[in-house]
Amino acid sequence: MEPAAPDVEGGRERKDSFGDLSESGEPPTPSPSPLPTHRRARSLNSITLMRSPAKQPSTIVTRGGASARRARSDERGPGGSPVGRRRSFVEESRDVLRDYAEDVRWSLHEYAGRCGACCRVNTETVVRVRRSLRWYGSAANLSNETMTPETFADTVAIDDKRCDLLDSSRRMNPVDLVWRLDLALTASIVPRVLSTWVARFVLGVYVSAAVLKRGGAVGDKEGDGDSTVVKLSIFVSFIIVFYSNHCYTRFYRQYEAVKICCRTISDVVSTARAYSDAAIPVAEALDDDDVDRPPAGRLPIATAEKLYRYLNAAHCAGYCALTPTYTRKNLFEPFVRRHGLLSAREKRAFSAQKLSTEDASGEAFHEFVLWALAALSAAHQRGEISSPNEMVALQEMVILFRGSMQTLFDERFQEIPFAYSHLVSFVCACYLLVLAVDMGLKFGASSSITAGLFFPCLTVLFTTIVLLGLLTVGKAMSQPTGLDPEGFPIFSYIDSTALASRKILDSHRKAPPDEPDAPPPPKRRSTSNPPPKLRDGAGLA
Repeated sequence: MEPAAPDVEGGRERKDSFGDLSESGEPPTPSPSPLPTHRRARSLNSITLMRSPAKQPSTIVTRGGASARRARSDERGPGGSPVGRRRSFVEESRDVLRDYAEDVRWSLHEYAGRCGACCRVNTETVVRVRRSLRWYGSAANLSNETMTPETFADTVAIDDKRCDLLDSSRRMNPVDLVWRLDLALTASIVPRVLSTWVARFVLGVYVSAAVLKRGGAVGDKEGDGDSTVVKLSIFVSFIIVFYSNHCYTRFYRQYEAVKICCRTISDVVSTARAYSDAAIPVAEALDDDDVDRPPAGRLPIATAEKLYRYLNAAHCAGYCALTPTYTRKNLFEPFVRRHGLLSAREKRAFSAQKLSTEDASGEAFHEFVLWALAALSAAHQRGEISSPNEMVALQEMVILFRGSMQTLFDERFQEIPFAYSHLVSFVCACYLLVLAVDMGLKFGASSSITAGLFFPCLTVLFTTIVLLGLLTVGKAMSQPTGLDPEGFPIFSYIDSTALASRKILDSHRKAPPDEPDAPPPPKRRSTSNPPPKLRDGAGLA
C-alpha cells in the first residue's frame, strides 16, 4: 500500500501534529484545515478542478474540454499549429480523446457532488476515508503494542480524537448514526474490518464460488445446505456473544480502576488541604524555608504540596509502565514539566536511582508512591499530624491509589487465554468461509443477477463485517490503554486530575465558622396594671 503523501501548503511540508509545546507548556493551536491546498481544491461540489502541485499546469483547467483546447491553442503558433513543428494526426486524436475524458470526468464529479450533498459526504470525508484505509492497511501487520506516538503533541492529538468520539457518542442518537456515512467510513469499525486479509479472502472465496457455479464447473448442491448454515450461525452467535461480553466486562473493570485512581488523588489533596494551616499561603511555604512552623497538629501546606506532586507523578508513571504506547519521551517528561511535579533536587534523586518509567514492573510508579508515604510519615514524626485517624485516613487513600493502579497491571498481564481467543477466531473464520461458498453456489446459470449474485454478496459482506467487527472491538476493549480509537483517553484523565487537585491545593477559602444558636428573646414586661384577681365565686358587678 502506498504511503500517505506529505501535506504541502505554501511550498513547505506540513506535519499533521500540534508541533512543539510552547514555554507555558500548552500545545499550540492546530491548523484550522487539516488538508493541504491541492486536496482542499478537490471538492466534489466545486466548479474548478486543480491538480496536484507536481502536475500543476500553467493554466487552471475549468469545466469542459473546450477550455482545455483553448489553453493548448495558446501554446501553438499562428494558424493553430505548434511553433516550429506540424502536429500529426495522432497528436490531434490524442487531444480530442483527452478532452472527451475531461468531460466525462467532470460529469462524474458533478454526479458525485449531488450524491455527496444528499448523503452528507464531502471531500474532507473522502480524504479521511482514504487516510483511514491507508493507515489501517499499513498497521495491519503491526501489533497494538509496537505502535507508539513519537512526540507529546502526537499523544495529545490521539487523546483529542478519542474525546471527540466520546462526545459524538454522547450527543448523537444511535438512529441518527445510521445515516452519518462520514462517521461510518472514518470513525467506525468498517474500515478496519475491510482492510484485513481475512475479509478480503472471504470475499475472494465468494467470488470464486460464484464464478465456478456460473460457468458450470460446480454441480448442484445435494441436501439442505441452508439448514446447515443456519445451525452453524446459531452456534457461532453463542460463542461470539460470550467472547464480547467477557471483553466488555474487562473494559468496565479497568475503567472503574482508572476512575478510582483519579478520585483518590483528589481525595488525598482535599484531605491534606483541610488538615493544613490555611493561614500560610502556598507560595510562601514553597519559596521560604524559614517560614514559621504551624501550630501543633496542623499539616503544613508544603507537605500537602508534596503529596500533590508525588501522586500525580506516580499517576503518569503508572501508565507509562502499563503499556508501551506511552513512554518517557511522549508523556512523562512533558507532563512533569507541564505541571511542575518534580523539583531539581527530586529529578536528580530520581535519575540517580536509574529508574525506568517504561519498565513493566512499574518501579518508577512504586517509587513515587513510596515518596508520598514517606512524606506522610515524616509529617507524623514531626507532630504535624497529631491525630492517628488523620494519618490512617491519608495512608489508606494512598494505598487505595496504589492498589487501583496495580489492578490495571494485573488486568494487563492476565489477558484472555490464547486457547479461547484462537477457538473463537477459528470458528468465526470457518463459518465465514462456509457461508461464502454456500452463497456463491446460488449464482447458477438460470439465476438472476439480483437474486443470485447481489443479495448473497450483501449477506456475506454484512456477516463478515459483524463477526470480524465484534472480534476487533472486543480485542480493543479488552486492552483499552493502547492506540485504538475505543481506548481510554489517558492524557485527559491524568491532566484533568492534576488540574483539579492543583485548584484544590491553591484554594485559601475557609469554611464559615459555626455560629452559636441565638438565645431566646427575653419576655417583655407589661407597664400597665395587671388585672385584678377574682375570688372564688365572685363575679364582676
